[in-house]
Parts: sequence; structure tokens; C-alpha cells
Amino acid sequence: ELTQRFVSATNANGILWKLRESGALLPGSKGAEPIPELLAYGERLVTIRGKSGFNAFRNTDMERELGTRGIRDVLIAGAITSLCVDSTARTAYELGYNVTMLTDCVLSGTAAEHDLYCGRMFPLYARTVDSRTLLREFQQRIADRPRPWRDALRATRGPLGFSLWGEQLQRVPRGWPADHPQGED
Repeated sequence: ELTQRFVSATNANGILWKLRESGALLPGSKGAEPIPELLAYGERLVTIRGKSGFNAFRNTDMERELGTRGIRDVLIAGAITSLCVDSTARTAYELGYNVTMLTDCVLSGTAAEHDLYCGRMFPLYARTVDSRTLLREFQQRIADRPRPWRDALRATRGPLGFSLWGEQLQRVPRGWPADHPQGED
């Protein structure tokens, strides 16, 4: 969503002027709202309002919101590769964030523009990766993460004293909360 500051401050040329004239991305317009697929995330989806140009950090609470949540790694996707995406990613890098560009989730005006930014520009300040590779990496991290309950069960010698149907743990190994549900990783 672009703010009123954007509406009144835009010079009569360039893409920002065209956005203003078209009414795209203005408060209350369809283009300013999250896409329906993101709405499933409910309160986990935070909409940062106030963008007044290409950079999502400028005149917004983006840095404060990320800092409040302890976020140091940002994934960037969006449009337009050579404008908003690049400007936001560079600023994130300059502010000390670890930036990852989702190369198949950015929109460019041409294939040449996409290739230039994803192949030569973004690697100067960001990690570049396609969304499928990133998803596989996330899945592998989840599979590899420590699972103290499972690992402790495997490491324990002898019977654990489960009830016949396994509904209740009769003996709880030291360090486990007594109310831990059996079998949960």
C-alpha cells in the first residue's frame, strides 16, 4: 500500500507517477491488500503500512517490526525486480540483515533484466535461491533439528513403563516435564 505522501509527492514522470495516476496500490485499493493465499496465516501475517516509494523500509515501521521479533534473516520476493525488490533488498543488507532473494518469485520487465539482477546484481549483497530449493532446505532443517523427546526415548535402555495402550507415560525421564504428551516430537 502506498501512502498519501506518495500520492502528493510523486513527480509527473516515471513509474511512481503512473501508479499514482492508475490508483494502483493506494490505500483501500485491491492491489494494496494481501493476496487471499496469505490471509490463511492470520495474525502471523503483519502488514506494514506507509510505503511511499520503492523501498519498503523508508517511511515504514519495517525495521522496528523486524527488530521487535528478533528477525535478522529476510526473504525477498515481489515486483519490480530492478526497482522495489532491489531497493528494499539493498536497504535490508545495509541495515545488517541477512538477505535471501527468491529468484523465481520476483517480477521483471524483461528476461534480460531478470537475468542481470538475479545473476549479477543480487549476489553482490544477497544469497540467491529459487523457492523450490529453499523449501527443500527448510524441510531438511526440520528433519535434522534436535528432537529431545524422540532422542531421549531412543537412548533410554529398558522398558519405559508405558500403559498397555500407550496413552500415559508412567515413568518420566529426568529433565522432562511431567505433563509432556507421549510421542510428541
